Amino acid sequence: MNVRDYALNYNKALTLAKQRKTPPRVIDPKRVQDYHHEVVRRLVIGDRPKDIAADLKLDVSTIYALKNSPMIEEKVNLLQAVRDEECVEIAREIQEFAPKALKLIHEVIVGEGEGEGAPIALRVRAAQTELDRAGFSPVRKFQGEMINAHLTLDEVNEIKSRAREARRAGVVIDVTAEK
Repeated sequence: MNVRDYALNYNKALTLAKQRKTPPRVIDPKRVQDYHHEVVRRLVIGDRPKDIAADLKLDVSTIYALKNSPMIEEKVNLLQAVRDEECVEIAREIQEFAPKALKLIHEVIVGEGEGEGAPIALRVRAAQTELDRAGFSPVRKFQGEMINAHLTLDEVNEIKSRAREARRAGVVIDVTAEK
């Protein structure tokens, strides 16, 4: 078979494949089943069609047919818009409430106003939370290096002696490997 014959066969096969392509299914609203509602709900929260199909024991093509159906697409878009609107409203409420919360936390920390009589443990937790949010959080990750060495008894005693001297002097020792 030469290149020209191959190209002709390829074009014929492509034409036949295009002719066999079926249009997307349209869902009759009267026949909407319970799983349609679950599929819509899962699409709205962002689940992948593959995961939805596996969980509901449906074929992935069924999920895609539903997802691409004009009726379902409209419902998903509507529910996503409602969800987005609710998120904006919650963010607005948080912004309005934040100054009141900050004032209360301050009163708890200093033991005045509403925070008067707050237990010391609560006051400490509130202070630690505020410091953490202000960027002064405690160290959460410690990174170090391990060194293996063979030392003589004299070298071990010298290290111990230097450590005792440093402890008495209150000095922090920065240990680096010597080369």
